Amino acid sequence: MALRPSAIWHHQVAEQARDVALGRLTHANASLAHRYPDELITRTDAALAAFEAEIAGLPRPAPPVAVLTAVRHVLGALDFLDARLADTTCETVERAQLRTYVRQVVAEHDAT
Repeated sequence: MALRPSAIWHHQVAEQARDVALGRLTHANASLAHRYPDELITRTDAALAAFEAEIAGLPRPAPPVAVLTAVRHVLGALDFLDARLADTTCETVERAQLRTYVRQVVAEHDAT
C-alpha cells in the first residue's frame, strides 16, 4: 500500500520534536514543524484519502478518463492547499513524493 507523503511528514516532524526534547537538536535548527504545519499535514492527508477512495471506487480495469479525472481532483485539492497555506511551500522533494504516491495508488488499483 502506498505510503502517504503526509504520514512521512508527520513522522519527520515528530522525530525532530523528539530530537529537540532530547537536546540533540536546537529549536533554531528544528524547521520541519514550520515547513509541515499540522494544518498542511491534516488537509493533505484528507485530500489523499479522498483520492484513494475515488480510485478504489473505479471499476477494474478503470477507464483512463476516470483515472485522469481522479488525478485532476487530487491535484486541484493540493494546489488549493498550497495557495491557502502561504507560509509553507511545496518544494521539489514534496512534489516528487506526491507524484510517486499518486502513481503507486493508481498502479495498486491496476488503473494504469
